[in-house]
Amino acid sequence: MYRPIDPKVDCVFKTLFGSEDHSELLIDFLNALLGDELPAPVTAVDILNPYNERETLDDKLTIVDVKARDAQRRLFQVEIQLLVFPELSTRILYAWADLYSQQLQSGQDYSELQPTYTIWLLDQTLFTARAEYAHRFTL
Repeated sequence: MYRPIDPKVDCVFKTLFGSEDHSELLIDFLNALLGDELPAPVTAVDILNPYNERETLDDKLTIVDVKARDAQRRLFQVEIQLLVFPELSTRILYAWADLYSQQLQSGQDYSELQPTYTIWLLDQTLFTARAEYAHRFTL
């Protein structure tokens, strides 16, 4: 019996985009979505640990689907989310800020911060008042 593999299932998505074996797929995906915004295309990626480390036991632990760094040290986070809930936009911003803030260690200069991109693929509409199917936000 033929049963297709659904790429929206978390473990399948993570295998396709978050493993070194399929890094070319992630590179092509990032360039397709962000190519016009990037000063240079993504040519190579290092797949990073998807756990965003906590500094203290009281910090919130965040785990992302795919986290990678390219040859220019830019950071990329890719998430798939099938359920949209009221706090999702806040969660998206928090996950981006968490990844962005992890770049510096004590004593490092803010000029060392690199661009950080987060892409969320949603199965439902997040902003129902907006007609666009894709939204881009820049800080």
